Amino acid sequence: MVRAYLLCLIKGKHHFLQFSDRYGSHLFFIKRELKPLISMEVYTGEFIQGILNQIPRQNNHEKYLTVYPFCKIHNILLTFDIIQFDENCCCCCATPLDNIFGTTVIDDVLYILFDNLTLHILYMNGEHDVLMLESQPSIIEEAKMKLNHLFDINLN
Repeated sequence: MVRAYLLCLIKGKHHFLQFSDRYGSHLFFIKRELKPLISMEVYTGEFIQGILNQIPRQNNHEKYLTVYPFCKIHNILLTFDIIQFDENCCCCCATPLDNIFGTTVIDDVLYILFDNLTLHILYMNGEHDVLMLESQPSIIEEAKMKLNHLFDINLN
C-alpha cells in the first residue's frame, strides 16, 4: 500500500491540496483564491500501485524518448541529461535524468517516477499533477513505532 500526497496544479496555480490515504480522500483549500472545485482525477492507493507496477527502470535515452512528446504541451525543457518543468510547476529546477527511476505512458497520460518517490502525472490537455509518495513501513518499523508509542504513554 502506498500513501500519497497530491498537489494539484490547475492552470499553473496551487488551488488545493488533496491527501489520500487508506481511510479516504481529504481535501484542503489553500487560502489564496477559493475558486469553484474543478473536476479532477481521483487517485486511489490501488490505482497508484497499479501505475507504479508498470513503470520500469530506464536509462536516460529511454526516459527522453518517453517524455519528449509531452514537452511542447507542458513547456518542458528536456535534454539527454536534464529535465526542467515549466516555472509554474512546483519543481521548476533543472533535474538530472539520472534522478528519474522511470517513465511510462498509459492512455495518453505520462507518468514520471523520481527516485525521491515523487510521481508526476502529465495529461495531454496540459494538466500536471504531482504526487509525493510515501512507502509503507515494514513490519519491523511498524512494530518499533508501536513500542515507542507504548513507551511514551507509560512515561507520561
